[in-house]
Amino acid sequence: MFNRLLESLGTISTKDDALQVLEPETQLATAILLFAVIHADSYYAAAESRAFYEGLRHIFGLNEDKCWKLMSRAVSQYHKEPSLVAPATLLKHRLSTGFRRLVLATANRIALADGLLHDYEADVLGRLETLLDLREVPNVQSISA
Repeated sequence: MFNRLLESLGTISTKDDALQVLEPETQLATAILLFAVIHADSYYAAAESRAFYEGLRHIFGLNEDKCWKLMSRAVSQYHKEPSLVAPATLLKHRLSTGFRRLVLATANRIALADGLLHDYEADVLGRLETLLDLREVPNVQSISA
């Protein structure tokens, strides 16, 4: 199911995204956000790590060596500064809604890679949705009606 979702979203949604995905800062911010999903429950399932690797390769078109280096940098950076605010803000201001949706879909795929959605993973996914400015805000008039 998530493979079809990722394919339908694609990797590049605008010309600006095409330029931004080449930026190391953008790649690192994305990788940090995706690693946060794995780290959420403090249990690193092999399936989640594989989904992390495959997600980064899909989003950025990286070769194997560059992907492992990016993953390593993201893990190191996350352990130095585990806040998701800075990397999410960078993506929110530099990349399109479509690209940010792709990142969130990849995060969901990582969370579900082991077959379970743990409470901590659900919490991180909810925070990512908010920080990436992807949360749908209900219409106040329709609620009060």
